[in-house]
Amino acid sequence: MFNPRTIAFIGATEREGSVGLQIMKNLLAGGNGRKIYPVNPNRQSVLGIKCVSSVLNIDDHIDLAVIATPNKTVPKLVEECGQLGVDGVVIISAGFREIGFIRPHLGLNATFLRESPEPGEIAFISQSGGRDR
Repeated sequence: MFNPRTIAFIGATEREGSVGLQIMKNLLAGGNGRKIYPVNPNRQSVLGIKCVSSVLNIDDHIDLAVIATPNKTVPKLVEECGQLGVDGVVIISAGFREIGFIRPHLGLNATFLRESPEPGEIAFISQSGGRDR
């Protein structure tokens, strides 16, 4: 989970200004040979990568699932991740006192921040009431 090779991003979109677009861009910018699976039942592709309609349609082991959908959809999505055997889940959804997930040394940014922090020797944990506007 902390050094994922395969990531399912549930809530991926190309809608300008959205959290789903920013997280997708961040995940792709990290590189490192990771396989990113965008998941969105309403899209054929996101940023040129084929979308799947459900995490259950992925024929690969998923190390990390990132869920960025409305909170009412999250329990079912987490259940599907469990059915698939996903190693870990990060939830970015209003109403859960959510956190993001960044590992700069690995080029992994699964948050809606527009800039990734530089790798360093300090860890920082914060809770924010950030909103998608």
